Amino acid sequence: MRDELLEFLAREPFIPFRITLTSGQSYDVRFKDLLVVGKDLIHFVHAKSDFTSALRLNQVVALDMME
Repeated sequence: MRDELLEFLAREPFIPFRITLTSGQSYDVRFKDLLVVGKDLIHFVHAKSDFTSALRLNQVVALDMME
């Protein structure tokens, strides 16, 4: 899943996408600069706020383009 996520981020032009977790919670990635992918974690920065979320890569079940 990590490689697929990195491919989504590398697309030119960037296409917004949604990350869905095993819990059913989802995160809309509208700007690639607001997401940092580590070895085991994804750090998601919520736009227009100081709030961040740490998501575990092993809990990602789907990546869907939002077009």
